[in-house]
Amino acid sequence: GAGDGRSARLGGGARVSPRPDGGQTCRRYWLNSGNLASESQHDAHGREQGISKTYYSNGSLKTATAYQNGEKHGTAQNYAADGTLQTTTHYCHNAECPPAQK
Repeated sequence: GAGDGRSARLGGGARVSPRPDGGQTCRRYWLNSGNLASESQHDAHGREQGISKTYYSNGSLKTATAYQNGEKHGTAQNYAADGTLQTTTHYCHNAECPPAQK
């Protein structure tokens, strides 16, 4: 490997991909196994935007959480290691709230 010993706390590595327009960046963190540990989108002010995801060491999705301007806003889903959806929680500006009405 080409690790220099200064990688992310998760052990693998971290990559930040800035956009040329200075807008959102995508942050991804990897485990030593090479599997993706987490990924998230951040605006120019460093606030999380869109869907942030974390993964189990086997590569399966662990959580998918919606963010808006750095706050949990929308649906947060938690999965078992086998990929089974365990819980769905709805957030409105970082606080739990009832599901949005259609």
